[in-house]
Amino acid sequence: WSLGYRALTEQLCGVMLEDAPHITRSNWLQRPLSPEQRDYAVNDVVYLSRAWPLLLQRLQDSAWYAACVDETTARVRQMLVPQDPEQAWRELGGLERLSDTGLRIARRLYLWREQTAVQDNVARNRLMRDGVLLAISRLQPENLQSLSRIEDMRPGSVRRYGQQILREIDAAVADVADIQRPPSVDPQQMRRLLSPLKKAVARWSEEHGLPGPLLASRTMLAGLVLAWLHGQPLPEWTMGWRGASLVPMLLDVLEKNRELVDTV
Repeated sequence: WSLGYRALTEQLCGVMLEDAPHITRSNWLQRPLSPEQRDYAVNDVVYLSRAWPLLLQRLQDSAWYAACVDETTARVRQMLVPQDPEQAWRELGGLERLSDTGLRIARRLYLWREQTAVQDNVARNRLMRDGVLLAISRLQPENLQSLSRIEDMRPGSVRRYGQQILREIDAAVADVADIQRPPSVDPQQMRRLLSPLKKAVARWSEEHGLPGPLLASRTMLAGLVLAWLHGQPLPEWTMGWRGASLVPMLLDVLEKNRELVDTV
């Protein structure tokens, strides 16, 4: 449901650009740029300027122009407004399966990752993906060898940050302070409730001609279930253009399946 730039230019402009991953991954900080790099960059401008008015016209001819503006505005706001790491770590999926010590490790690693990403100008996922962070919190490696064996742990991160990561683990293990568990949902209950929600999204997607992952991904639906079960404010994605018809329908599906909450 999402197009890359090459496929986009082919569909809208009838031009097949060269597939050049070696240029994409080349060193764009070098000067002077190579002729290939310059041509590649120029094509970004030339064909994007042709594609934009075509896409705009399609949007204006459809019923989704206002929704597109609303979605874009929300995503820009999300990028520009920094999230409090002390709150954000609680939104990691899978925390309910961790011990109290594992929770402390997850919190410390999340805060370390946020600070280090900014300090070293490195993308968070380059440092440590969420799944790796949770695996470390669960397995609690005691040395670099154990750390390096964790699935998807980047060797470069082990070499550069391994000792720091181990220090964060040791500090969390030594911490005896109580930690408040984030609200969670029993995994079986979550699966039971997600099933009718996914079917409802698929029906809505087919009726309105919009891709399901854009309407509500599994992560978005899980956040809705969590808020609904615990009587918390609904996730931010439920506001705006989705709030008019999609979200009320999803909430109605949850209410109709309330008996699943106590069925495990």
